[in-house]
Amino acid sequence: ATGETITLSVQLTLNEPVPEGAQVSLKIKKEGLIDIPSPCLEIEGLHIGSCDYDADTLLAEAEAGDHAICPTYFPEGQECKTPLNPGVYGAGDPLVLTLPDIPAVIADLLASGTYYADATILLADGSEMACIFIRVELTA
Repeated sequence: ATGETITLSVQLTLNEPVPEGAQVSLKIKKEGLIDIPSPCLEIEGLHIGSCDYDADTLLAEAEAGDHAICPTYFPEGQECKTPLNPGVYGAGDPLVLTLPDIPAVIADLLASGTYYADATILLADGSEMACIFIRVELTA
């Protein structure tokens, strides 16, 4: 998988602001006869898998590196931090990511198959603001 590319084309419309203090709870499972949940793994300081994330920490990660999504995929004037104001995020040219060296433990988890993920956005008081889900099929 190292050196392979992933092309992402996503568009989200926020109708309400995502306030400071928001959290994202991500749950991933590989679907099959018996679904296999993905654990939360910490690898070289990076949390990968079914983890709970601070929204501003995710946005800071999204602002760094060669594939920064801020400000390219953000509405004009929106900083790469909460609060995220209403508007259209994404669209435009797809984001193309090249896979780096992947540790064997992660490569084994990302074997071919169908994956389901849901992300719940929680407000600072723990109440649910929104839920997003995707289903993705990975092929070798």
